[in-house]
Amino acid sequence: MLRELIASTIRQHAGRQQVAWDLEDRPELLTGAAAEGTQMIRRLVAALAEHGIRGVVVPQCPFCQKTKPLNALLDGTPCCVNCQHKAGATPCTRCGTTLPISTRTPDGRPLCGTCAPRVPYNQQTCSACLRHTVIISQGNGKPLCRSCFEMPQAVCSVCKEFKPCRHAGTATPRCVNCYRRAHTAQCVQCSRVRPISGRDADGRPLCGTCAQKDESCCRCGRLRPVQGRTEAGPLCNTCIAREPAYFRSCRSCATVARLRHQGLCDRCAVPVLLDAALAQVWTA
Repeated sequence: MLRELIASTIRQHAGRQQVAWDLEDRPELLTGAAAEGTQMIRRLVAALAEHGIRGVVVPQCPFCQKTKPLNALLDGTPCCVNCQHKAGATPCTRCGTTLPISTRTPDGRPLCGTCAPRVPYNQQTCSACLRHTVIISQGNGKPLCRSCFEMPQAVCSVCKEFKPCRHAGTATPRCVNCYRRAHTAQCVQCSRVRPISGRDADGRPLCGTCAQKDESCCRCGRLRPVQGRTEAGPLCNTCIAREPAYFRSCRSCATVARLRHQGLCDRCAVPVLLDAALAQVWTA
């Protein structure tokens, strides 16, 4: 068993030979000092510990002192991804949130991963609604925004129903509901088993409710969960319903409203959703 485990973890013969030499020189790499060894050593130690091999100790991150996979580097020292992200975090020049830097503005100011696509020079013109906005798809060379993008349909590999699916072009498409069920865990705050929407400072899973952060709304000034953002700042659930920046022209009837379904207003979206539901029942 041990021979097969080592062979499956380190596939190349030269790599296994190098690991053998390293362990011969420093056997303490198996008992907690693997952070000072190579990536192959750490991978082997993790595999041995996972299979319950006695005496093997998974190394702790040298920065947070927690037992986590050391898949990142900080100042040349192996560390966990969370510590690397914390070290690279800085206040975003647009939203003010302290997060790892995703990119920078032309004058060198930091932008987080959420704000980077929202600045005008990182946006494109949507081929459907012709708005200059954030593009989430480049299917067939046609840029589409979130409102106009339609998820491709396929037979879900889990529930076997014909629905809009992620990875529709692969052998294992999954509808939105099945995808969320596969990415569930017990929330560390409320203890409910829910889809993971965020993580705390220690990397533990949080549900959508617990992952929401309260901030001062830029319109009413109340400390509420953030439902959206504008250039002026965060918006609460009450103020976002009246925010002009979130009202757009329906791509079917041109009514200016909050678009909730693929660039359509509620009136135009209802027949589309009803036809899709009836077609699914009919084919079933």
